[in-house]
Amino acid sequence: MPWKESCRLMERTKFVLRLEEGERMVDLCREFGISRKTGYKLWERYKRFGGVGLFDESRKPLRSPQRMSTEMQELLLGGRKLHPTWGPKKVKAWLAAKQPGLKLPAPSSIGDLFKRHGLVTRRKRARFPAPYGVTPLEQATAANHVWCADFKGQFRLGNGKYCYPLTITDRFSRLLLACEGLERAVTESSLAVFEMAFRQYGLPSVIRTDNGPPLRLAGSRRLEPAVSPVDASRDPARAH
Repeated sequence: MPWKESCRLMERTKFVLRLEEGERMVDLCREFGISRKTGYKLWERYKRFGGVGLFDESRKPLRSPQRMSTEMQELLLGGRKLHPTWGPKKVKAWLAAKQPGLKLPAPSSIGDLFKRHGLVTRRKRARFPAPYGVTPLEQATAANHVWCADFKGQFRLGNGKYCYPLTITDRFSRLLLACEGLERAVTESSLAVFEMAFRQYGLPSVIRTDNGPPLRLAGSRRLEPAVSPVDASRDPARAH
């Protein structure tokens, strides 16, 4: 069992003091629950440094084999100053071409070196503009004003095929206008469901979806009403 965690320094002090009084190393090591190697090591540290030698030594390595040498740092910094727009990868490739056989650090280490010397400015995260046509969600004020359409997740049928249920609801009345199980979540089959709903209920002013691939109808494929919602509701056969 190692030194008592309650007061390790005190236990070590007792150990070396009893050694000074003439007690045997083997008996004290057995009593304190340490190996003789640890006991002799502690005894040598005490004789060499006194009471300070009883404290825990730093576990930091005296030398790191991965540490970048001063000469290498100067070489990399010089390459960066000659080419201020180059990143770590380009600087490394340039030096490797100039001095074949030279063992160069990883690009990440080179980048850290440039940062420590203020040769790299942190870029601001790019802010992508909002897609064209994005507006705040319109609130439904009457029936047939806003429709909501969505695929409710696929599930496997008994024959092993998948079913993709497409639902269309009226936002104001919460009426389920359509619920069709499609074999594939594609635009063509989705348009057929919308066309049936248009012919039966007329055209809404707004159709709200999650902009997923089957329902993202852009350019020439957008749902452009050929008649107003009022006319379509009066004559469903004219809806397109």
